[in-house]
Amino acid sequence: MAIMFRIHNRLTAAGILALLGGPASVLTAQVRADDLVDTLRDHDRRVATGDLKAAFELRVPANPRDPAQGLEIRTCVFTRAGATVGMVQTSRYDKSPVYRSEGVGGYESIDYDDGSLVVWRTIEKYSVQSPEKNASFRELVRVQIARDGSIVDDGMQSRLERYPVHSKDNLHEWDDVVLAAGRGLGDKIAEITEANTRPDGLLRVGAVGTYGGFRGRWTLLIDPAADHLVRYGRFVADGDAAPLLMIRSAGIVRGPGGRSLAAGGTFTHLLGRQQNYENAVTIRTLSDEADRAALGRIEQRVSETALRRGAQVLDFRLEPAVRVVVGE
Repeated sequence: MAIMFRIHNRLTAAGILALLGGPASVLTAQVRADDLVDTLRDHDRRVATGDLKAAFELRVPANPRDPAQGLEIRTCVFTRAGATVGMVQTSRYDKSPVYRSEGVGGYESIDYDDGSLVVWRTIEKYSVQSPEKNASFRELVRVQIARDGSIVDDGMQSRLERYPVHSKDNLHEWDDVVLAAGRGLGDKIAEITEANTRPDGLLRVGAVGTYGGFRGRWTLLIDPAADHLVRYGRFVADGDAAPLLMIRSAGIVRGPGGRSLAAGGTFTHLLGRQQNYENAVTIRTLSDEADRAALGRIEQRVSETALRRGAQVLDFRLEPAVRVVVGE
C-alpha cells in the first residue's frame, strides 16, 4: 500500500533523540561498517541502472519562496531504456494563486504587470536525457492576480529548454524522489564512524560524507528488514549547528530484480524560517520494463518542429543562455 505523510520541518533536540533511539549506550550489536556501505550502494545501483518504470505522486511547494501559494501536486512517470531516461509530469494545484505585495515571498517588480502579480504554473512537463540530448518541454499557464484577489487566466505558454548532455539540471526531480524514498545515499557516505543496532532492529549510523558540494556528518536510521531502506536521514554541514537536509520514509514497494523503494517519504531542505523546501513522494508502482510509449511522447514534445508560434526556446548549452521566441 502506498503511504503519504508529512513531517515537521523542525524537530526539537528531545524529539530527535527519541527518534534516534536515545543515547548510544542503549544501542546494541556493533555493525560492520564496510559491509553496510556496500549493501547500501548495491541497493542504490539496482535502482540507478537497467530498464525501469516508476509511477509516483510528488507534492512540492508551488513557489518554494512563498508558502502562501500552496502545493503543486505532480502525477509522474519516470522511465529508463538503456542510456535514455525520461519523465512525464502532469500538475494540479491545491489552491488558486493569491496576490502578494512586492518584497513578500521574494517577489520583485519584474513579477508584476500593471499592478497585478503574475504567477506562472506548470501544467505538463516532458523531460529526456540521453547521450545525444538533454531537454524538457513545458506547458505553463500565466495567471494574473489583482490587488483585490481577482484572478485573470491570461493564457498558455509553451517552453522548450535545452541543456548540456551531462547536466543534472533537467531531471533533478528524480534524484530528490530517490532520496525521499530511502535510496541514493550510499555514494554520499565517505566513512561510517558509528553503527549500532537499536532494540527495534533499526540501525543507527553516524558517518562523515557529502551532500550538494558540502562536507559534513550524516545521521541515519536504516531498516535491514526492508532491504536496508533509509528511514531517517539528517545531514549537517561542517561548521553548522542546524541540519541542511532531512529525509524520512515508510513502507516499501518492491519490483523485479531486487529493486525497492519506500512507499512514501519526504525530502526537506532546511533553509531557515519559512524557507524550508519539502518534497513529499508516494511511490505507486515499480517495474523493470521501460515505458517506450512515454519516451516516444517525450521525443515528440521536445522536438522544435512541433513548437507553435509564440513558444519560447531557452538554450542553456550556451553561455550566457539564449532565449528565442518562435515566429519572432
